[in-house]
Amino acid sequence: MTTPGHPNPVFTLRRLLLVWAAGLVLSGCGSIGLPGPAEFKPALRVARVTEIGIVPSPPPVQGRDGGYSVWFDGCSVWVFGDTLFDKAINRSAMFHSNSWSWTKDHDASDGIGPFEQSIGSNGLPPTLLPFTDEERAFNEAHAFNGCMTPPCGVRWALWPGAVVTDPLNDRMLLFYEKIYVGADALDYTLIGSSVAVWKNPQETPQRLQFNPAHAHPTLLFDRSEPGFGDAAVVVGRTVYVYACHQQDRMMPCRVARVAWDHVFEKDHWETWTSDGRWCQDLGQAQALFNGNEILSVSYNPYLERFVAVYSQPLSTAVMLRTAPQPEGPWSQPIKAFNAQKP
Repeated sequence: MTTPGHPNPVFTLRRLLLVWAAGLVLSGCGSIGLPGPAEFKPALRVARVTEIGIVPSPPPVQGRDGGYSVWFDGCSVWVFGDTLFDKAINRSAMFHSNSWSWTKDHDASDGIGPFEQSIGSNGLPPTLLPFTDEERAFNEAHAFNGCMTPPCGVRWALWPGAVVTDPLNDRMLLFYEKIYVGADALDYTLIGSSVAVWKNPQETPQRLQFNPAHAHPTLLFDRSEPGFGDAAVVVGRTVYVYACHQQDRMMPCRVARVAWDHVFEKDHWETWTSDGRWCQDLGQAQALFNGNEILSVSYNPYLERFVAVYSQPLSTAVMLRTAPQPEGPWSQPIKAFNAQKP
């Protein structure tokens, strides 16, 4: 598990073979927001972890960021951020800012794969999220090779996040961020976040226009609002979407919710606030716990709890938290395992 913008060619999958319910202590709970998580124990303990090997990258991929996945139409579909290639025609073709692949393997006990992916006429996989004509023209004009307009080496990047399935409408929803990537190392600026409609895992999603008059018409949320899409979980016909972004050297995570029928209407979104209620003012979003940008939240029927999984920032530790509801209150973290070092 890596932070977007930091490619790591090795993706390791570990399987939690057994978790035991350990009860939930509700007495003495503190505030569910910063400066600290709620003071109660997780509803699980990790009994054993077994390493089952590296998740393979299909050629010509050398390394990929991220790694969100979802089961759809008989396939385990995986989406990635910056994707590096073994061979390239020129500097602009050395990587894509996003990609995807899929497998029909649904049993992770012996590893996952093989993976399949689409391949274009140039021998490289296409980008998952298509650029608009304006975005593509900007990237071509400022590319390192053949730069026509200073500054050179800057670009727009589209980084995919959580994916959820909407069985009633036979589609997936893919959350993503639009990033301005500067010429210097680690120079990333969040422009906003949005959601795309995906109907076929072997084809690219559709990016919708939410505000045609805006400078970035495909964005549902602008940079002044939480970048919802770092994780998502569906409960009935409601989608809960999380945003985790750096604040004072921490990664506080917030949550918003919206009904399936109104996902594309921002004025129907609500966020969980510090006074324990849902509010349509997204600026009132309350930090639930400290996590990380790449996050997984799912419901575990055995534990009867929601489980959050993330990598501890600046660490190889992968952490777990539990909660009775998507908004919490969330438990203290426990370590699931240590990932392989880079």
